[in-house]
Amino acid sequence: MDISILVQSVELKDYADILLMSVIVYSILNWFRSTRAAFIFTGIVIVVGIYVMVQQLELVMTSAVLEKFFAVILIALVVIFQEELRGFFERLAVWSFDNRFGQTKKLRLTRPEVDVIVRSVQDMARKRIGALIILKGRDMISRHLDGGIDLDGRLSEQLLMSLFDPHSIGHDGAAIIEGNRLTEFSCHLPLSKNLSKIKKSGTRHAAALGLVERCDAMAIVVSEERGTISIARNGEIEVLQDPSRLSFILERFYRETYPSSRSRNPWFVSLWKDHWKEKLTAVFLSFFLWAWLVYIPASIIHYVTLPVDVATLEGWEVEYVEPSRVTVALEAPRGVFLMGTYEDAIRATINPEMKSEVQQILLDPNVHFVTPPEISLRIDQQETVTVQLRQDSGSGSADQQP
Repeated sequence: MDISILVQSVELKDYADILLMSVIVYSILNWFRSTRAAFIFTGIVIVVGIYVMVQQLELVMTSAVLEKFFAVILIALVVIFQEELRGFFERLAVWSFDNRFGQTKKLRLTRPEVDVIVRSVQDMARKRIGALIILKGRDMISRHLDGGIDLDGRLSEQLLMSLFDPHSIGHDGAAIIEGNRLTEFSCHLPLSKNLSKIKKSGTRHAAALGLVERCDAMAIVVSEERGTISIARNGEIEVLQDPSRLSFILERFYRETYPSSRSRNPWFVSLWKDHWKEKLTAVFLSFFLWAWLVYIPASIIHYVTLPVDVATLEGWEVEYVEPSRVTVALEAPRGVFLMGTYEDAIRATINPEMKSEVQQILLDPNVHFVTPPEISLRIDQQETVTVQLRQDSGSGSADQQP
């Protein structure tokens, strides 16, 4: 492979192209990691890898079938994962317009407010009062809520206990907490279909898991049948064996979701430390896509200098050729030049005529050059080659014999 062609032909805009695509791929990888689409993504990567290999091997029928398959699977993915796709674009919108510094200060809970939630949840678990409390993260959750009553009240133990009192009309729904405000209650959430994680749990657990499968919120569930406390986040749900850990879990959730300026790592540290595997994968996939779709297929012009070969004539020998080398312009897909073996397949050959010992021949790309079919050759300036022939002395003496 001719590395010099690779290095010299990469421009600043190509680096920007790869960087932008890496950001997009990294966002998609993070989205796939937190949704049920992770397994589908793995399958798509395998199929794409097979397709690239099939194209390199020039297996025409298999390549055609896979191309038809991609057209069908694209439509199927849009239909199957329309909710996930909508959430992905919403997350991009939130990331673009969110005032992170102001929101961090607004949504961070203080220690007394964390204690309010812990005491309320533990009290409800002890009294076997069912509850579903949602702590909002950075993602928008309004589109996942059905019904609900606006409240916007200050978070307090009395307010939480009254909302989930069994005699309250809205006690079966979810209460939404944003920062130190209880914004809504009696909300209905989408139910999870992951039966292996729900097991024998009730509707509250299915609703909690259904929400955290779609966004970065955290859900606290109190079971009125068993008196247990469950935590749901990032598509997972678990029963707290030690209820005293709830305070630590709440603080960790807000610390990770809304890190303070002191605890936040410098950007250059976070660039490598946070999700570094996904970032390396995104850069590798972006570079591969750029090379496959943009770099290798692009036609470029590459100048090479070739030796001029003169076909020998019977009874004559070549005394000298001027010039002995000629510079030509080759145009082909960049991938042809990267392989570095193209020069061996190109020849500049002159067939002189026995008109005189000194001949001047105007080079013609269509007559005097042999090139592979994927390479086109041209001469920017007309080149005249002077060939001087000399009659072979041995051949001449043989001609004089009777």
